[in-house]
Amino acid sequence: MVYALTLTKSNRQLASSNAELRTEIEAAKHDNQAIKENKIQKYSAKNLTLTSTSSVANINTFLKTSFEWDFTNWSTRQAQAQKYATPSVVKKMIGNLNMQSKSTQSYIKFLKKDNVYQKINSKHVYVENSDGQKINGIATVNSSLIDGNKTTSHQVQWYHFTYDVQKHQVIQITPVSVN
Repeated sequence: MVYALTLTKSNRQLASSNAELRTEIEAAKHDNQAIKENKIQKYSAKNLTLTSTSSVANINTFLKTSFEWDFTNWSTRQAQAQKYATPSVVKKMIGNLNMQSKSTQSYIKFLKKDNVYQKINSKHVYVENSDGQKINGIATVNSSLIDGNKTTSHQVQWYHFTYDVQKHQVIQITPVSVN
């Protein structure tokens, strides 16, 4: 009897938590729509030039390197990302991996053993008119973290970035809050 009451109480707590999470998801969807309607109007594909098209390709590659990984490329993505972004941007997005450390090696073994990986479901890059030196824009990344073939988290992240056309690198990136 006590066990049944404990289960009922736990079920009510879970139902309450689920309701709160659903409310948060709906609010985030509403906020995302507001951002799309109000803040991205100046960022559109019609503003792309040949230079910004190749720059957007580099930005997309940087985002893919940052957000799509598994045990085979987790340790090399920092070096790969440095081709497309400054060290400070890479550190902000990926961290400062010390490949020789035991903790890093242990983490890679964990990723492999448990089949943990992250995949990008979709990504979009919106840029504004450029002065030819720097390109400003917003990127959205919709990604999922999978642990043992089970999705454990799903995220939609927004970033404001600045890309240096001469250096061919993202020189600044800042998360955009949708709250």
